[in-house]
Amino acid sequence: CIPKYQYGGTGRQKVSGAHQINLLIDRRDDCINVCEIKFSIDEFEITQAYAADLENKLKVFRSNTKTRKNFITYNDNNIWR
Repeated sequence: CIPKYQYGGTGRQKVSGAHQINLLIDRRDDCINVCEIKFSIDEFEITQAYAADLENKLKVFRSNTKTRKNFITYNDNNIWR
């Protein structure tokens, strides 16, 4: 289990497009469960724009870590897979 993955430079360095993934579960079956955790009193909707941002996070993560594992994602609306 990797509690948090964060990308965006070090120290005072500012990087455009900095992001983090809240929870990654690195499994023995060459898969990684990706969890984006949000707190909301109301129902949280994953819009197409938000889904695109999440996809970008996965692309950056894959590029930085050079992983070839499969990502497992889920939401009730099946918008982001």
